[in-house]
Amino acid sequence: MNNEKFKYDFLEYNKYLVLKPNLSLKIILFFLCKETLFVVFFLAFSFRGDDSSIMKHLLEPSLMLSNIPALIVLITIFYRKPGAGQMVKNLWKYGRELLFLSSLLGLAVIFQKVGFSLENYSFLVIFFILGYSAAFVYLLFSEQTRDLFREFPD
Repeated sequence: MNNEKFKYDFLEYNKYLVLKPNLSLKIILFFLCKETLFVVFFLAFSFRGDDSSIMKHLLEPSLMLSNIPALIVLITIFYRKPGAGQMVKNLWKYGRELLFLSSLLGLAVIFQKVGFSLENYSFLVIFFILGYSAAFVYLLFSEQTRDLFREFPD
C-alpha cells in the first residue's frame, strides 16, 4: 500500500478506507454511556434476585440524560457503511459535538446533584469529574478524532 494516501497508519483504517474509532475513543464512549450500560447489565442479571434498590438509583432520569448524545454516536458507529442514509451521515458528521455535549451534560448532572463544595466530593465523584473532563479535553485536542468524524464511507 502507498503510505502517502494515508495520514495515519494503514491499520487505523477499516475495509472502506475510512478511520476506525481508536481505543481512546472507545474508552470515552464506554465512559460516557456507563449508566445505560450498567442498567442493561443489571437488567440482564435481574432474574437472579431482587436488587430493586440498585435499579432505582441507576434509573434516575438525570443520570441517564448525559448518555443520550453518546448513545447516538455509539449506535451510529454500527450504521457507518456505504449506502447509509443521510440521517446517519449527518449524525456522524456531528458525532464529536454530540460527545462534547454528553461530557458537559455529565458534568452538569454531577454539579447539580453534589454541588460545588469540595467536602461533598467522594472519590467516585472526583473520578467522574476527572473522567468527563478528560473526555472533553481529548475530544478537543485529538486530531485523529476530528478526522474520524469528517470521514464517512461512500
